[in-house]
Amino acid sequence: MVFNSKKPLKFSKFLKSRWLTDVTDHMIKKPNIVVNISNKDAIISGPEPRKVLPPRKSTILQGNNTYILH
Repeated sequence: MVFNSKKPLKFSKFLKSRWLTDVTDHMIKKPNIVVNISNKDAIISGPEPRKVLPPRKSTILQGNNTYILH
């Protein structure tokens, strides 16, 4: 797992949240809401075909050893 910085976010006592920057090879094991706040596509590995998370969009990833590649 590689990222430049990790900051906890607190906007709800019911959700655990983190802000990761410049993420590569970050494994997701549990269901997560992922938001791509960059200006570039984020490539998500998993069962083929690979998926792309466009800039300024979000999705729910189910986990099961899914990786955000870049």
